[in-house]
Amino acid sequence: WITRLPFGMQTTDVVQGEPSTASTVPSLPTPIIAEGLTANGYVVPTRQASVASKGTGRLEYLGVAVGDRVKAGQVIARIEHGDALAALLQSKAKIEVARAALATAQAELRDATLNYERTQTLLAQSFLSQAEFDSAEARSSRAKAAINSAEATIKAALADEQAAEVLMENTRILSPFDGTVLKKFAEVGEVVAPFAASPVSRGAVVLIADLTTLFVEAEVSESMIGRLRTGQPADIRLDAVRNHVYQGEVAQIIPTADRSKATVLAKVRILDPDPFVLPEMSAKVSFLFEPAKKER
Repeated sequence: WITRLPFGMQTTDVVQGEPSTASTVPSLPTPIIAEGLTANGYVVPTRQASVASKGTGRLEYLGVAVGDRVKAGQVIARIEHGDALAALLQSKAKIEVARAALATAQAELRDATLNYERTQTLLAQSFLSQAEFDSAEARSSRAKAAINSAEATIKAALADEQAAEVLMENTRILSPFDGTVLKKFAEVGEVVAPFAASPVSRGAVVLIADLTTLFVEAEVSESMIGRLRTGQPADIRLDAVRNHVYQGEVAQIIPTADRSKATVLAKVRILDPDPFVLPEMSAKVSFLFEPAKKER
């Protein structure tokens, strides 16, 4: 209702029953969930790899179990290496034989060189026939050729040794990076091969993942992707961990869309992971934003 003041006084219409907003203190903007900006996804590690053997053979050693932590370069497993070891020993023996042949050729060259120099002097004084001189010269040439042959044989033997060492190294399966063993695909006694060409052989031996940094890969509707930015905060809820909200931020927006789903993949980094957060867990991401400040 409206109250009218007496005649002659300044009239003012006073509306009662409605609170005045003139002295209201504006509240500070607080992050809220952007309407419609929620997405489902799965927890993924920074890096993960199915570690396989570069050689083919029967697995004779497996030194890790599921859940074990491994270091980069650590020997995870080893396949039978008897044939590779035999090839390595054979190549080393060939090197010794070639070096012995080189020493013999060097001694022969020294003797042939001295004999050639003597025949030169004797031929100049007419104490030696031309045929004898030619024979000494040919002997010196053969000694030089024998040295070249021995040196080439040593190089070939060294190359064989290097190839044998590579084969020997291929029998060892190493961890490519620091991580945790998530799965085992083979056991001792099974045949492993690089590409698992045979149905009875295994390709990978273990699955390793780096769990130091975890992400959630969430599929966001392409109609909403314009509201996301790198570094934007987000709340992450896991189906396996009830009543707990993890803090996250948008780490990457994949610059391509899935035409069949009309979605874009966003990677959200989990800022406060704990031992309960495991790869392949389902997650729900709620992207946050700060509303713009209103001008007074």
